[in-house]
Amino acid sequence: MRKRQIKKRDNKLFIAIRELNDDLSRDFGLSTIPDDEVLKIRDKIKKSPDKVNGTFRDYGKLRRFNRGCNW
Repeated sequence: MRKRQIKKRDNKLFIAIRELNDDLSRDFGLSTIPDDEVLKIRDKIKKSPDKVNGTFRDYGKLRRFNRGCNW
């Protein structure tokens, strides 16, 4: 991947992790994690393409569910 593509993917991954965590914290009444923790999680996920794809898949399901489209 090119440098620009990697940077965009990392930014999208950061947003996906943050929103997935926010959704879970709202459901269970917990506090959200700070930015430095999100960066640590992102660095762990980036090591495996399967984890990156799984995170984006879960984020897509969350977005579709929040829009009211359950498929």
